Amino acid sequence: VSSGGGLLLLDNLRGGRLAEKPAGLPRAGSFLSVTAGDLNADGRPDLVWTTESRAYVALNRGDGTFLPAIELAAGGAPLLFDFDNDGHLDLFLAGSGGSALFRNDGAGSLRRVEGTFPPALDAEAVDFDGDGDLDLVIVTAGGTGVLLENQGGNANGWLDVALEGLPTGSAKVNRLGYGSEVEIKSGHLYALRTVSRPVTHLGLGSNRKAEVLRVVWTNGIPQNMLSPPVRTLVKEVQQLKGSCPFVYAYDGEAWSFVTDALGRSPAGLLYDGVHQAPADTREWLIVPGRMLRPSGGRLRLDFTEELWETAYLDLAELYAVDHAAGVELVANEKMVPPPFPQKALFTVSRPFTPTATDEQGRDLTEEIARADGVYLAGFAPTRYQGIVASHDLVLDLPLARRGKKVVLFLTGWIFYADTSINVSLSQGKTLTPLPPVLEVPDASGRWTVAIPALGYPAGKTKTMPVDLSAVLNRGDPRVRIRTNLEISWDRIFYTVDEEPAPLRSTPAPLVSADLLFRGFSRMTRETPGGPQVFVHDEIETAPRWADMAGLYTRFGSVRDLLQAADDRYVVMKGGDAVRMEFDAAALPPLAPGWVRDYVLVLDGWDKDADKNTVAGQTVEPLPFHGMDDARYGEPQRLPDDEAHLRFRAETLTRRGGPQEFIDALKPGNEKRETGNGGGTPRLPR
Repeated sequence: VSSGGGLLLLDNLRGGRLAEKPAGLPRAGSFLSVTAGDLNADGRPDLVWTTESRAYVALNRGDGTFLPAIELAAGGAPLLFDFDNDGHLDLFLAGSGGSALFRNDGAGSLRRVEGTFPPALDAEAVDFDGDGDLDLVIVTAGGTGVLLENQGGNANGWLDVALEGLPTGSAKVNRLGYGSEVEIKSGHLYALRTVSRPVTHLGLGSNRKAEVLRVVWTNGIPQNMLSPPVRTLVKEVQQLKGSCPFVYAYDGEAWSFVTDALGRSPAGLLYDGVHQAPADTREWLIVPGRMLRPSGGRLRLDFTEELWETAYLDLAELYAVDHAAGVELVANEKMVPPPFPQKALFTVSRPFTPTATDEQGRDLTEEIARADGVYLAGFAPTRYQGIVASHDLVLDLPLARRGKKVVLFLTGWIFYADTSINVSLSQGKTLTPLPPVLEVPDASGRWTVAIPALGYPAGKTKTMPVDLSAVLNRGDPRVRIRTNLEISWDRIFYTVDEEPAPLRSTPAPLVSADLLFRGFSRMTRETPGGPQVFVHDEIETAPRWADMAGLYTRFGSVRDLLQAADDRYVVMKGGDAVRMEFDAAALPPLAPGWVRDYVLVLDGWDKDADKNTVAGQTVEPLPFHGMDDARYGEPQRLPDDEAHLRFRAETLTRRGGPQEFIDALKPGNEKRETGNGGGTPRLPR
């Protein structure tokens, strides 16, 4: 309600900024109050505003504007609640000259209920007697409270929902979930409520139970519950919403999860709550030969987008790297600020295990001695996901005393925070993220910083190299790694004066690449401290995320878009996958005693749909090589030559957005697996 008269709709641009948005609301007039709720079960908030003698009801068009308001012949302070448990929000008007109750027919049409209600200044609806219907407490002109008991509203079914946010390891939602959305589907009934009280009451009409309850927390994460009990407490579950796209490999018999990709090239990520992260778009991923074997003369990989993100995949190349048995390959990849590491392969033939202790002197050598899924984990959580209590790891490398070239290798994974958490941390004063710092003892034994930005694995379990040759104190060859990020190490080893092993690298030509709808793999954890991994062949196809609005790549062949990193790329949303087949027949036979691994070279970006990611709700702006990453979201000139204009006109033709997810629970959508139509191409399993 504007102090100058009329109503204003202010769009939250985040970062403490609000902007007026034209919505078809009255620009003049003196109004008492405004309230919002879904009056016609379309999943969108409608508006009720009042004067002392009149109320006005405006339904949401769905395009950010409202239909012309319908006038009701009563006024006062408005309260939307479901007094008869039919699943529809009714309207109570607490008026100083007399109050009124209007019943909603479910389509947003309100009719006055016969009866006399006392004058009131305000009202609240609570089930005081616990009988399953909402009673009314009104505040009289004298300031006293009067209870109006609901008699008969519980003839219909009902559901009470209480939300509970995680106290630690999250900080994504408030403790009681205020501002979250609760949706239910019960037969042909759909209802949506925005949480504003400790208990949210939903009527079920003639039904006695709900089939599905969906909570969309304030950070946009959905959480489903089937056949919820009448009184339901929904506790926030630590759920992965954004990380990176996934890579799966086929070994001739079965598919397996390899790792995630493009973690070092985020678009719009505020790494400190204020500044955007730079993107290193090129990535080398090691694919072990045991996971990728020819089948019918082809090497098959799936690149999938399964989280609440948009991926922009610009290049896919596969190289067979042959080497002697017993040699391990490690790509020079890690998450560090610029300058980014030069692309290279390390070879390891004679690894040594350091002695490992933590800040309390506990021996952790056994935990880091081998890649066995036993991780250094279990750090004390803080309120925030991805941030734990500060901890140290001291590594003693005794065989490095006489070595000239010493390289440390760390295998592990990181549980990322996200932009919203980074924003929250930037606004507080009690906790500051500390990315890994590597220290060495000086001549007097005091720890001094040797590598201020050590880096960490970009996502799920990967191995990163660290060259210690120039910083290690040979008289006291220890290093200390300090951080409060949730990084879990599985294996740590080092090499001393090891010469690079002979390698033979051969490109495997990309024969075909097809973009299709695939769905969402079942998530699991193989070990308690390990990362979430995904089971390729166990998939669900129902909408899972409120996709970013915009144009995605049309289904079909995308091979031409993956031949070069030229800003003509594949734009993917949750559930999409690119099935890539490379020509195994083009590879030479193995030499005696040698084995074959692979390096998958990818280039592109990934954008998280976090509420505080810059432009995180839309596919555009399209990223491009050479853009100023720090200004993503601001006007920058995209490539506009004929080839790029044709690319956008001919391939970015599949419109997507959040509506499919929003509509998923509504009656009539029960059999819809995707929003792409019955003819949507699907990946064979």
